[in-house]
This record gives sequence, C-alpha cells and structure tokens, in this order.
Amino acid sequence: MNSTRLLTLSRMANRAVLPKRNLFSKAVEDLPGWKKKQQSFQMNDGKLVWQKMGFKDDSKYFFTLLLVAAGGVEWARWIYKMAYNKK
Repeated sequence: MNSTRLLTLSRMANRAVLPKRNLFSKAVEDLPGWKKKQQSFQMNDGKLVWQKMGFKDDSKYFFTLLLVAAGGVEWARWIYKMAYNKK
C-alpha cells in the first residue's frame, strides 16, 4: 500500500523536475541540415549505419586503432622493461 503511494509521489516529483520530451524534439528540428542527415541515414543504399558518413567515421575508426596499437606497444615495452631490469 505504501509503495504504491511512494511510486505515485516519485512520478509527480519527476514531472515537476524533468523537462518535457517534446521540447527536445522541437529544438532538434530547428538545427540546420538535421532533416537532410536523417533522410540520408534512412535511405537504403546497401551501407550499414556506421558506414554512411564516409571519411568522418573512417578517420575516427583508424585513430582509435592507432591509439590501441600505441597502447599495446607501450604495454609491451613496459613489461619488457620490468622483466629485464638493468642492475
């Protein structure tokens, strides 16, 4: 019985504090180029979603691979340094 009352109170408190969802959708519609980008993602051209932005996505992907490779090299160097310590 009390849990139902508390659940109702928490929902009422959330309505008072959290912004309305339709305010966000109105703000997004005002951004330039939003509809065009949305339509390009909805178009069925045989590409997957993460392949549709081309060079932007590729550059971020290869930069991430570069960071992973550099971290792996640094890790191996650190392990080698710790294993064969100079005396």
